[in-house]
Amino acid sequence: MDTNAWSDRWNDFSPLRGFITPRIIARPSFDLDSNVAELVEFGTWRWPVAWYDLFPVLINIPIPIIDPNKRDALVWRVFGKDYTAFSAAIAWDSIRVSQPEVNWAKTVWFNQCIPRHAFHMWQVLRRKLKTQDRMKEWDATSLTNLNLMCCSLCSRGPDSHDHLFFDCIFSKQVWNQMRPMFVMDHVDSS
Repeated sequence: MDTNAWSDRWNDFSPLRGFITPRIIARPSFDLDSNVAELVEFGTWRWPVAWYDLFPVLINIPIPIIDPNKRDALVWRVFGKDYTAFSAAIAWDSIRVSQPEVNWAKTVWFNQCIPRHAFHMWQVLRRKLKTQDRMKEWDATSLTNLNLMCCSLCSRGPDSHDHLFFDCIFSKQVWNQMRPMFVMDHVDSS
């Protein structure tokens, strides 16, 4: 009962304001705030007959069954098929690109993870950090000259994914201290 007839998406051809202007809507004394139920009278549309010539698409809009005892519901159309009750999970599943789960997913994303830490770790594992070598590729004309860039930890050469985590003197010291704590002595520092 509260679905706007002109601005809401309530059928395959809506929103109707996409092709019917506010001025044309106002001529037959319709209101821009009219709901769909107000446009149906005795099982037929109330819009002027001349509109069928102006907007032939109106012929194909089925007349909805209005039940005054029910509220309008927000629905989602999944992959052009049936409508289902809207939920953020259903919307997300229908717009995202689904791929097989990677073997490290549960290491990064788990119930008590801190989202910004998980996101950062995800970037690290996918080698997507904004390191100086990557920034240089994005903008070759800027002042980010590769010769002037250097690692903020050791000041030896530009930082890159491999340098930051494996080649930097500072990171090697961190790895050498961390490996025994996690029983990873047999793991190479690279």
